[in-house]
Amino acid sequence: AAENLARLNICLKDIVTFFEEAGIQPSSVDLLNSFIEKHLYTDFLNLAEGFGKCMAFINHNELIRRILEAYNTLINGYIIERKAIMKKIRILKEDKKTDPEVLAKQENLLNDVDQKKAFTLVICARIRAMNYIPVDMFRDEKFDAMQHYDKNVEKPQIVRS
Repeated sequence: AAENLARLNICLKDIVTFFEEAGIQPSSVDLLNSFIEKHLYTDFLNLAEGFGKCMAFINHNELIRRILEAYNTLINGYIIERKAIMKKIRILKEDKKTDPEVLAKQENLLNDVDQKKAFTLVICARIRAMNYIPVDMFRDEKFDAMQHYDKNVEKPQIVRS
């Protein structure tokens, strides 16, 4: 879990560096960094995507690629966290002396992780679709994004844990 968290922090710092190199306001960089420090990873990624929508001068394809990498790393973290909680639940259920409140707490943690993961998977699917179609193609008035997507993109596999 710590290794995945380190990878996620590297992904997020890469996004911050991307924005710094693009010349965004230092106050915006500070806000992104504060989200990392507070472990508000989805808020960070939502804000980073929002910055991308209002900054015409940046490489949007590169930003989307970096955001997608961070979301995939975040999902992997949820999978690892879920496995650890499931292991604790299994051990607690095997022990006849387990306090029901302790078991309920672990089950609530599992539900929280499942909800976060489900929410993140939906966003990740949208970002993945955006990553498949370079933004420059939308400058062509005759470009049909759905046709391009259906013709050129492998259908993603469903992630199960």
